[in-house]
Amino acid sequence: MAEPTTTSTTLAGLAAAGVSVASLLPGMDGNAIVGAFAGAALMALHARDIGIPKRLAAAFAQGEAEHLGTFVRFVQGDPELHKALRGRKWAAFAKRYNGPAYADNLYDTKLTRAYARHIAVAAA
Repeated sequence: MAEPTTTSTTLAGLAAAGVSVASLLPGMDGNAIVGAFAGAALMALHARDIGIPKRLAAAFAQGEAEHLGTFVRFVQGDPELHKALRGRKWAAFAKRYNGPAYADNLYDTKLTRAYARHIAVAAA
């Protein structure tokens, strides 16, 4: 299977696969999955437009599909974040999304490993 080339496909591979496959794969860290989605909520705290946090919270409360869709639109709306994701530049993505302390929590490393793991599962 070829690697995804679109943002939504890449996000789906990371986010949707992580949530959906968690119940199928023994050893999947549920805290990491929750943390990935909670990161989007934390990001809202740093938004300049006060309307963004309210819209994110409302979308997240509607369910998993709307949560993922909102996250995809958020990433697509940030040219630097979007470019980093499409290029699979995990450190750049993590820094832009999680802030300058991203390396303290190994977010780039976790993204790299999660992407590789889910691509391997999808190819099997």
